[in-house]
Amino acid sequence: MTATLRTGKDVDLFEVGALHFRSRADAYAHILSAEALESPSGDALGAWWSERWTWESDTHRLTVAEQDGRLAGFSYVGPSEVEGAAELYAIHVDPELVGSGIGKLLMVDALDRLAEIGDRAVLWVLEENTVARRFYDRGGWRPDGVTRVEPISGVPVPQLRYGRELTRPGDSHAARTLPLMCELLLSSSAPAGRSHRQGTGKTSGNQRDIATWNWSRSASARPNASASSRTVSGRGRPALPDSR
Repeated sequence: MTATLRTGKDVDLFEVGALHFRSRADAYAHILSAEALESPSGDALGAWWSERWTWESDTHRLTVAEQDGRLAGFSYVGPSEVEGAAELYAIHVDPELVGSGIGKLLMVDALDRLAEIGDRAVLWVLEENTVARRFYDRGGWRPDGVTRVEPISGVPVPQLRYGRELTRPGDSHAARTLPLMCELLLSSSAPAGRSHRQGTGKTSGNQRDIATWNWSRSASARPNASASSRTVSGRGRPALPDSR
């Protein structure tokens, strides 16, 4: 089976919310109680993504993965509150498809999107989410020493900030280091869908086939991001609830 990536649209947002619900319930089952993970519901998360997209569609990038005609995963990137940085805010894969390579495909694509925004990227990951942390480690992300405790479904949860430098297409350092990075990502046993959730392979119609992906052409390297839900676009929009 193959998967393709495309730019997300308004009509995708309620499906995105439903997949987000399933992914976080699977990824955080060992961290939060079943009761805590029941809310917000898939419908509520769909409404949340629709509201968020209203404010951020001109500054942020939503990418969706499709397999066999259905939504299989998504990533979301944009400017960060960290000055001069881009942020990986979300990367999720349908739990039934974790391990299929879709998370890695989304990861490589997101790295290119991040490099269009800045020279450095950050993301937030739950401290206890060891699967996600291993995935990020293998992708070249590293904890930068910044921590926080924020609520998920009303439960305070410790989080770590990870960061990595980004390289733009044509950078000679990227040409030397990306083959190793891609090898590490491909050998990872922890797909991005278990936690948070990024190369540039240019194909017609903004679609990339997982079976023909050219890893060596990726412009940079970066991870299912349980990122902050409170991005700042500078437009004074109302605060949105935590969504991870």
